[in-house]
Amino acid sequence: MFISNLLRSFIVTANNKSIKDSAKQLFITESPLSRRIKILEDKLGCSLFFRGRDGMSLTKEGEAIYHAILPYYNDMSTLENVYLSKYNSIEKFGKKNKFNISVEFGTVNFISEFSFFNLHAIDTMTYNFFYGDITSKLLTTNTDVILSNNDLLFDDGIVTCFTYTGMGINIVKAKYGKPHGTNKIIISGLLSNYLNNIQVNWCKEIFKKYSLRDDIEIITVHDIMSYRSDIESGEAIGIICWPAKEPVSNDFNNIKIIPFKLNSRNIKININMYFLNKNKRLIMENITGLLAEN
Repeated sequence: MFISNLLRSFIVTANNKSIKDSAKQLFITESPLSRRIKILEDKLGCSLFFRGRDGMSLTKEGEAIYHAILPYYNDMSTLENVYLSKYNSIEKFGKKNKFNISVEFGTVNFISEFSFFNLHAIDTMTYNFFYGDITSKLLTTNTDVILSNNDLLFDDGIVTCFTYTGMGINIVKAKYGKPHGTNKIIISGLLSNYLNNIQVNWCKEIFKKYSLRDDIEIITVHDIMSYRSDIESGEAIGIICWPAKEPVSNDFNNIKIIPFKLNSRNIKININMYFLNKNKRLIMENITGLLAEN
């Protein structure tokens, strides 16, 4: 409405670094998107992108234009979406009982547990990177809720941020001794990044508590339970995100779960939930309660 297709195509492609992903976001095919960028480059008289095997990257000129335009683009996007929402919104939310949830890449992996136990409340769950102000994302797409470990930008006149605190980080170890001796620590890559942001030497706490060697192997994995047999036998210690209450999964029958502490303090993970102010009552009643239960 207020933003030209050429400018929108440039900003979205610069954010995604991919013609394919940008075309999907803009609801067009790759060919017209490529034409738009070529037209803009011809108008400006310079190349905006390097096109390589690994995707799109900004040229020196493209990067300068991107950073000069982005603040104004974000402001115009927010203004545009305020008017779209005000005059063209369809009140679809009144009787809604399933939600479209968008999770930011890098958010710790307890979200997978939340989704598993609450399929009845989730219509779709997608994973994204969020750039700039997220207000337009909530106004112009079917996303009802954004979940993130980060403090994202938003217009507080339109969007509410609810912070859930309470998801603990835990040590998982053999319940019945260590028959082979512990020789590795298993941790999810996302959780490793989270701990590194809190305290670089977090692993020393584990070495000290369990009398482990400093040269013990630390393995980052996507699914820690693929190493369940190593943990049950005592060959490995795992680090996971898990709620404070005792889990009931059979996966943990032979595993002991202990809160992981740094500097004698339990570590709790904050999850920020972003949604439109007008949907606050429904979200608070149906989603925030589920987070607290899991």
